[in-house]
Amino acid sequence: YVPRLGSKQVHIYLLICSLFGAFTVTSCQGLAVGLRELLDAHRTYSAVLTFVCALVLSVSVIVQMIFLNRSLDLFSTSIVTTVYYVLFTTCVLLTSGVLFHEWRHLTLIDIVACLIGFLIS
Repeated sequence: YVPRLGSKQVHIYLLICSLFGAFTVTSCQGLAVGLRELLDAHRTYSAVLTFVCALVLSVSVIVQMIFLNRSLDLFSTSIVTTVYYVLFTTCVLLTSGVLFHEWRHLTLIDIVACLIGFLIS
């Protein structure tokens, strides 16, 4: 979709940035937990998994910056920042909810409030 629609639709580049941004946030959380346990000498978390989180963090930040710069080259900064904010926040909330199983414990009122929050954004 990037070669065909990337120069016409700001959402294409920013959706890629947002998805990799969600990987950035979750891998940063995993790296923080891994480093804390490594320094405290608690071995419940694998050192290999800490390295994988660091690798995913590095790659996702690089890819995120590449596509963000491409979108800033093609579109206005005011459009890019507002659309990127909404897409990034939505992707991070969804991936964190899936990763930490936060959706299982929500009541109906919480689900409706979350959906209304997404619609308002």
